[in-house]
Amino acid sequence: MGTGEGRRRARPGAGIRVSRERLQPLGAMGAFFGVGLLAFAVIPLWIMYSARELASGILVHPKVVLLAHLYALGWGGFVALGALRQLAPVVFQAEVRPPSGSQRAGFAGLAGGFVLFAAGIASRRYAIAALGGALMTAAFVLNFALVAASARAKQRRSVIEWFAAPAALSLVLTGAVGTLAALDRTAGVLRGAWSMALASHLYLGPLGFYGLLVLGVTYELAPFFGLTRSGDDKGLGRYDRTVLLLLLAGLAAGWGTFLVGASRPAFLLPVAAALVLFVVDLRGIFGRRDPMRRTATLAGVRASHSYLLVVAAMIAAGAIAPGLWSRAAWIRAFAWLITAGWLSNAITGYLHRILPFVAWHNRYWGKPKEEIRTRFQDMVSQRLGKWGVYIYNAGVIAVLASFESAATLAFASGLLAAGSWILVYNLARVFFR
Repeated sequence: MGTGEGRRRARPGAGIRVSRERLQPLGAMGAFFGVGLLAFAVIPLWIMYSARELASGILVHPKVVLLAHLYALGWGGFVALGALRQLAPVVFQAEVRPPSGSQRAGFAGLAGGFVLFAAGIASRRYAIAALGGALMTAAFVLNFALVAASARAKQRRSVIEWFAAPAALSLVLTGAVGTLAALDRTAGVLRGAWSMALASHLYLGPLGFYGLLVLGVTYELAPFFGLTRSGDDKGLGRYDRTVLLLLLAGLAAGWGTFLVGASRPAFLLPVAAALVLFVVDLRGIFGRRDPMRRTATLAGVRASHSYLLVVAAMIAAGAIAPGLWSRAAWIRAFAWLITAGWLSNAITGYLHRILPFVAWHNRYWGKPKEEIRTRFQDMVSQRLGKWGVYIYNAGVIAVLASFESAATLAFASGLLAAGSWILVYNLARVFFR
């Protein structure tokens, strides 16, 4: 694809070609994905351990705070940054191989920082948590610098870039603000502005980073993976820029007015509108498929989009009845549907395509047929993946319905664990096939 064509706006999913030069080493990506899968497997156990605090609605308890970060950092953060390493050279059609030293440093900083952060929160030693947050923030910058190198060398424009640039800035700011919030617990550096820092952390992380990034990636990957057709057909991916503007407007209105003391739940209505428009725009994902195309990826993405409609409805309800946001049970349910529902289903869905692709091509690209031990279509079991998605989501709903009782919550977590571990097993064995 020539440079002139690269300057024009690309159709989502069109014109993407994977070459050996654009394939990232499995070791570099596998480390990120491996940590993410480990965190996903541990989360149901941590929910059982935190059942009493969750049932009591103690949302600022260290156990609950760590649970939120197991989802947001241990699971979502590692997988997102690992996936971006491979997506960037492919969607931008860039011939860039990052230095191996920078790749290792990007992972080591993130992993080391996360261990320190988790240990600090669990032990209530917030200076250690702050140190871990600072190290992770530095790792965010380094990892995004590696992604930006592909964007600068692009031969193709991608819808992802418009979402990813503000998402990257949001994650770096999220890390910086979170580090200050942790440090404030020991040194008082925020001088009474801790609640403002916490709110900024919540706006910039779930909405600024994940909201922008996941929706942007879906616009590109849904047609590329055959979940929808490419974007000229009505209702199948034409309104990405409108969705982006609505998300940015909601982020600016919600976060900005909070900083000046004038925030209202109604200011998040553009976010609700963006989520509904996004699901309607890509409604082809819910179209009929022949049995061969009913994959684990499709099951995960369909579930993810379904949760988005519920999240949008909760945002709208909170705008109509602002008092809902003062209820711990409402906030707990909202956070659960975002992390365990929308985000986790999107990650598991796309990982069922991205991880086997990277592993198989790293292992067998250019090899003669007699040296290929596993066919590409056998790297993961689609049937097992689909059942994992179904059981996992039964667990998500069971946990949501059980939040008021610690005993019932621990039992529901067992169903969540069964689904999670099926998905982890199905994905983790890719490394050995």
